Amino acid sequence: MSWARLVIKPAWDASQDAWAASLLALASTQVQAQATTAATIATTISTMALTPGMNMQRMAMMHTTMRIVDIAGKCPNGHRVGEEYTVANRTPAGICLGSFSACLPYVIALRHGASFPWEKEEGTITLGCPDHVNLVTWKLTREGG
Repeated sequence: MSWARLVIKPAWDASQDAWAASLLALASTQVQAQATTAATIATTISTMALTPGMNMQRMAMMHTTMRIVDIAGKCPNGHRVGEEYTVANRTPAGICLGSFSACLPYVIALRHGASFPWEKEEGTITLGCPDHVNLVTWKLTREGG
């Protein structure tokens, strides 16, 4: 019994170590991606705040349209493809908290004039809610101003 344990355990430990290393590498990549996105948003907002002509009146005229473009699975909060919400000075009724909290930093950035270099269309961003099983994909678009 102890001989089998000695033979099997090193192979098990090696695969567990490889799995843990892969998981750590994936987590590190995701943290780096989130940090890069946060830095891009912060830079864009600070640049827009210093841009001549970006005044409070213009910003007050801007709003963001949040549109559901895809749902993988079935949204547990009842969202459907094609739903559209306008975010101006108040939160719109009907958006689940998970989706709204994921979109809010981008809504603010867009309202301040941000564009994201990885998006094909200026003044838009496509992102998903935190539910990775029933992922709701949102397209945010800056309007007005």
